[in-house]
Amino acid sequence: MKSDTPKVLHPILGRPMLDYVIKAVRGSGTERLLVVIGFRQEMIMDVFRGFDIEFVIQKERLGTAHAVLQTASCLEGFEGDCLITCGDTPLLSDQTLRNIHEKHVAEDADLTLLTACLEIPTGYGRILRDERKRVMGIVEEKDANEHQKAIQEINTGVYCFRSKILFDLLHKVGNENQQGEYYLTDCIALARNAGLQISNHVLENSTEIFGVNSRVELANATKLIRKKKLETLMMNGVTIMDPDSTYIDYDVNIGKDTVIYPYVVIEGKSDIGKGCSVRPFTYIKDICVGDGGVIGKGALGPFDTSDPEAYN
Repeated sequence: MKSDTPKVLHPILGRPMLDYVIKAVRGSGTERLLVVIGFRQEMIMDVFRGFDIEFVIQKERLGTAHAVLQTASCLEGFEGDCLITCGDTPLLSDQTLRNIHEKHVAEDADLTLLTACLEIPTGYGRILRDERKRVMGIVEEKDANEHQKAIQEINTGVYCFRSKILFDLLHKVGNENQQGEYYLTDCIALARNAGLQISNHVLENSTEIFGVNSRVELANATKLIRKKKLETLMMNGVTIMDPDSTYIDYDVNIGKDTVIYPYVVIEGKSDIGKGCSVRPFTYIKDICVGDGGVIGKGALGPFDTSDPEAYN
């Protein structure tokens, strides 16, 4: 990201990226939430202070397996299932997380991974299968040969493990790879060699596992989430004349029969009533407008939110 701000705190429609992942995990029915953090951890803890979250510090960033291993002391004695996901996949849905756990339980698996098929799998770890189509392991792209790079089924970074199995495997993971890191993905081959039951759920909508690693990808993720927000508003009775030029934050509420003209930006926790009209070239933030309000002074010029008479 080339930023002093931790990647997971970069905002999407007014909310930190990590907040979307937390919302999905909460919605999946997960009972306890641990977030492993490292870079600028104080900033992350400040933003999410008061949330029902347990933060675990990864002092040295030695790979994904090492990150998960830091939770071992917190989960000592726990015998349930552990759902693992990444903090930079804001499009991931709670339904997908429920699906992977349901598959895990139904097949009485020791571990279950979420995979997806991409036309262009560049950047992702590839799923390795045997002649019977059973998952045998995952190879990261930097360690893959040309044949393996041609595989289109990829690892999404979402897993469900039996807790005891997870930590037994993590202690066996080595770092003999191009990065010199401890990969969580190596647990799959270790599990197969140990004769454990491995299952996988294939994600139908591969857009969900879109990961954010740059400002370009942040903009692309924001565009997708913005489209979904606007569609939800329109399905609930709001007229948005030109979705392509309209920017509305995630936490904004708008009543039915309100009309949003082109080139409107509504941010923060703004609350717009029913039957309102938000004129072109209007910018508002954290504003409440009653039913029937007209916001903006016509089609020309920006709306000055510092002028209280503008609401009359």
